Amino acid sequence: MRRRSLLPLLLFAALVAGPVSAANIAIVNSDPAGTGLNDPTPVTPVGGNAGSTLGHQRLIVFQQAAAIWGSLLTSTVTIRVSASFAPLTCSATSGVLGGTYPNSVYSDFSGAPITGTWYVKALADKLAGADLDATNVDMTAQFNSSLGQPGCLTGTSFYLGLDNNHGSNLNFLTVALHEFAHGLGFVSVTNQNGAFQGGMPAIFDRFIYDDTQGQTWDKLTNGQRAASAVNTGNLAWSGAAANAFASTYLDKRPRLIVTSPPAAAGTYIVGNAYFGPALSSPGVTGQIVAALYGYATDGCSPITSSVSGKIALIDRGNCYFTVKVKNAQTAGAIGAVIADNVVESVIGMSGTDATITIPSVLVSMGDGATLRANPSATGNLGTDSTLLAGADAAGRMLLFAPNPYQGGSSVSHFDTSASPNLLMEPSISSALPIGVDATLPLFSDIGWFSTSPSGPPTANFAFSPPAPVTGQAVQFTDTSMGSPTSWSWNFGDGGTSTVQNPTHTFGAGTYQVSLTASNAGGSNTKTQTVVVSYGGGICTPNGTTLCLMSNRFQVTGQYDTYSSSTFANATATSFSDNTGLLTTVTVGNVDVVVKMVNFCALNNSWSAYIGGTTDLGVKITITDTNTGRVYTAANPLGTGWDLIRQVAFSCP
Repeated sequence: MRRRSLLPLLLFAALVAGPVSAANIAIVNSDPAGTGLNDPTPVTPVGGNAGSTLGHQRLIVFQQAAAIWGSLLTSTVTIRVSASFAPLTCSATSGVLGGTYPNSVYSDFSGAPITGTWYVKALADKLAGADLDATNVDMTAQFNSSLGQPGCLTGTSFYLGLDNNHGSNLNFLTVALHEFAHGLGFVSVTNQNGAFQGGMPAIFDRFIYDDTQGQTWDKLTNGQRAASAVNTGNLAWSGAAANAFASTYLDKRPRLIVTSPPAAAGTYIVGNAYFGPALSSPGVTGQIVAALYGYATDGCSPITSSVSGKIALIDRGNCYFTVKVKNAQTAGAIGAVIADNVVESVIGMSGTDATITIPSVLVSMGDGATLRANPSATGNLGTDSTLLAGADAAGRMLLFAPNPYQGGSSVSHFDTSASPNLLMEPSISSALPIGVDATLPLFSDIGWFSTSPSGPPTANFAFSPPAPVTGQAVQFTDTSMGSPTSWSWNFGDGGTSTVQNPTHTFGAGTYQVSLTASNAGGSNTKTQTVVVSYGGGICTPNGTTLCLMSNRFQVTGQYDTYSSSTFANATATSFSDNTGLLTTVTVGNVDVVVKMVNFCALNNSWSAYIGGTTDLGVKITITDTNTGRVYTAANPLGTGWDLIRQVAFSCP
C-alpha cells in the first residue's frame, strides 16, 4: 500500500455586478480558544441555527454539512474533518472562501478496485473496510475568517442559517458542502505540468476525458495532460452516472449566434443571467448595437442611443448587471449582451430584479471586442436544443479548464458554463439550493457505492490508418471509459490479442474487429468494421522468388534430383508481370513456367497455370500476399509432370 499527501483546493467568491447505510462524518475543531469555531461573540439564532455564539453557529453549520454528506454516502469507517478559520487571500471585490485537501491518498490497499490508482483517505477507508491511518484525519478544511471585514468582500459575510435564506450574503452551508466534497474525492492529483503525483492517477483522473485528444487522462502523457488542463470547453468527465444525471438536470446550452458580417460570424459561448426570462429556442433575433449614454458604454445610466428593437451591447463594470439590463429594456432593447471587462472564463450574471423581461447574457472580453469592432452585427440570442449547458457534444459534463491555468481551481471543479449552477463550480453562486446535485453521481462513478468505479467499463477503440491497405500494420488504440483493467481483441481473421493497444496486419477484405474491455465491475464489448484494400502487394523479388501481378503473388520453387535427398531452391527468372520461369539443375533449362491470369471480372478469381517439363521432384509454392492464401503444387521424383495445372485465388 502507498500513501501520499495533497495540497488544498480553493473555493472563490466574487461580488459581481439514497444509500443503504449512512456514513458518520465527525468534525474535529482545530481552532485555538477564542477564535474561529470557538469565537465567543454573542449572536442571535438565525435560519434554524440555534447557536448563541459565533463559534457555535459556525460549528452547527459544519455539523449540518457533515450530516447531509453522511446521509448520502456509505462507509463503516468514521470520516474525520479538521475544521478551522484563518485569514485567507481576499480583496474588496473577490476572495478565497475556503480551501480543503484530503490529508492523504492511498493506492494498492486491500479492497482497492483498481491497482496503481490513488484514492483519498475517506474513500480508501470505505473500500478497505478499515481506517488505514487512525492517527490522522481524513481531510483538512479551512475557511476565511476575514470575510466581511473592510477590504475583504466588504459588506458581505457568511450566512450561518440552515434555510438558504442568505440574501446578498454567502451561504456558509453551501460552502461547507463544497469543501467537504473535495476531501471526499472530487480532486485530481495532477499538477500544472501534467504529472501525476507519485506517477499514478487518482481514481478521479481516470475519468477525466479530453475531447480533442479523444482519451482519458490515464492514457495521456504529461505534456498532453498539461495541454488538456487548459483546453477550455473540451475537458470532460467520462463517468456514466454523472453524465446520466446531467442529461436530465442541465438546461439547454445558451448561445449567441452571429450571422453577419463575416468578420463577426460564429457561435459565441455565453454566461446565463440569474434574473429575467430564461433563454429559449428559437430565441430573439436582431441587430447587436452599442448601448450608449453619451460616450459611456457601461449601461449604468439611462441609454440615449437607439437600441429599440435591437440587442444592446454593454460593457461590464461600475454597476450591477441588473441595472445595465433594466436600462436596456427601458430603452426598448429586445435583449442585452454584456461584454466582460476581464480575461476569464465566461461566468453567469447574478442579481435579482423581477421587473426585467428581456433575456441577457455575458460574453468574454475578446468576444465583446469582436462585436464592438463589427457594429450592427446580426445575431440570435437563445439556446441550442441539441446541447446541454455544461456538457460537451456527447453529453459528458465539462470540467473547469481555463487558460491560463488557475492553481487550486483548474480541473478539480465542474465548468462555469453549467446551468443551473452546480455545487462544485470554482466560484460560489447565490442561486444554489442546499444540495449536492451532480456531485453525488460523480461519487458513484469513482466508487463510493460499489467496489468497482461504476460497474463495467464502456468499451471503445480507434484504429489507424482509417483506410488500411494490405501489408500495412494497423494500430489499434483502446479508448474505453470506466477504467478497464484487461483487454481482449478479436481481429475477425482468426487473430487475437490481450495487449491494450495492439497492431495487426490484414489481408484484403472486410473484418469485424471486436474489443472486450473488463474491470472488476464486469465486461463490455465494442465491434467496428475495418475495410482493408489491396495495396499493390508486399512480395520482394530476388534470385529465388518470382513476384507476379504487381507483386501480389509470391512464387518460389524447390527441387529434388536423383543424386540428392534434400530439396534445393530453384532459380527464379521473370518474363513479365504475370509470367515467370523456375529453373532447377541447370540455369537456362525450361523446367517450370508459372503464369497468373486475372479472371476477376469473369468469375471473381485469379487463376494460376503451372507447366512442367521435368521428372525431377519439384514443389511450387504460390502465396497470395493480399489474402495470405498459400497453394502448393508438388511433382514426385521420377514422375512426369502434368503439362498444366490450374488453381484459383479469390478477388480482389
